[in-house]
Amino acid sequence: MKIVLLSGGGGTRLWPLSQPDRPKQFIKLITKRDGKQISMVENIWDKLASRYGADNLYIAANVKNEVILREQLGDNARIISEPEQRDTFPAIALACSYLYSLESVPLKETIVTVPVDSFADDEFYSLFETLDSIIAEEVAKIALVGVLPKRATEKYGYIELAGECSDRCLYVHKFIEKPSSELAMKLMQSGALWNGGVYAFRLGYVMRLLEQLNHPSGYHYLYTNYNALPKISFDYMVTEREESIACLKYEGVWSDLGTWDEIAHLLEPSSSSLTIMNDNCINTLTINQLGIPIVVNGISDSVIVAGPEGILISGLGALQSIKPLIERALMERSNPR
Repeated sequence: MKIVLLSGGGGTRLWPLSQPDRPKQFIKLITKRDGKQISMVENIWDKLASRYGADNLYIAANVKNEVILREQLGDNARIISEPEQRDTFPAIALACSYLYSLESVPLKETIVTVPVDSFADDEFYSLFETLDSIIAEEVAKIALVGVLPKRATEKYGYIELAGECSDRCLYVHKFIEKPSSELAMKLMQSGALWNGGVYAFRLGYVMRLLEQLNHPSGYHYLYTNYNALPKISFDYMVTEREESIACLKYEGVWSDLGTWDEIAHLLEPSSSSLTIMNDNCINTLTINQLGIPIVVNGISDSVIVAGPEGILISGLGALQSIKPLIERALMERSNPR
């Protein structure tokens, strides 16, 4: 089994700390037991390397992020460079081409792809061994992990399940991408799972897809012609068209750490020694990277994040509507009056 971490994403969903040239996965937000702050990339790399061995890990990332990846993971990390950000299907196709043409990985080998911004406990990552056996035994062509929802949310994709494919897993009936709040509640009540974004398949499965798209299998060719690959997610290009998909059910802690409210659910209410907060601040997350004190008084159920690019103050219940305001802040900063 070879594990490919997908780290090609950019964006500013965790503004003001996340920037196009420093995406969210490299921000040091997670605190280890020894008190050391690490990034999402470092966290998932360490968990998987300790369980499956660093020799079986690869990370697919934009070529612009290679320097920071080397800083955080070390010079021995196997990086599969992408010339540009182009969604998960081309990223996975390019990674599989790299494994086949440059690493001589056999076509029957199980490949597991994992987004680097997922956060879960050790049980979640231990399921990769079962994914491997499902693919090796040809129970299904694709195997994935579905997460038992903790709340009805519009931010995640959902998986509707069919009958059992073995004593370990269920077949997938249908995918529903980011439903309305009403539909999310109905899906949760019916037993649907969140899509954890982890996919397992044989290397030959994706190489055959490339052949069907009339693309040669060589990594260097695909790198040079990367913009010829469809700019589409692996979900839309592959999984929603595939009928033979098995799903493992996971009931523990999981988040994609994509927004500040997700992070607020997982981090301690205050994570900065430079924040002075009164006892009348309840359930307020503060992150301060300015190097100067922030005093917080009488603000509850909120997120306060201070960084060199700006300061974010929001109620937890209002974070879903904050994107237009962040876009305005970025525009103002790039075009000052």
